[in-house]
Amino acid sequence: MQIHISRNGQQYGPYPEEQARQMLAAGQLLVNDHAMREGDAQWLSLGQLFGGGGDTLENYNRVAETAGGVVTTKMG
Repeated sequence: MQIHISRNGQQYGPYPEEQARQMLAAGQLLVNDHAMREGDAQWLSLGQLFGGGGDTLENYNRVAETAGGVVTTKMG
């Protein structure tokens, strides 16, 4: 599934969902960035889209550790 990101009026992506999760865990994306899966009609916060709601970045760091560590891909 591809994820589109919007931050401060700029759109990025699409990124594969796993890459977006890794970027979130690495701090390149933020839980309050707006995100939308391809085919969806509504933007949500990235935290809501990934089911984290109010989760902190600390919780997403576990994803990066599981996926093999630091991600070097940058937005923009």
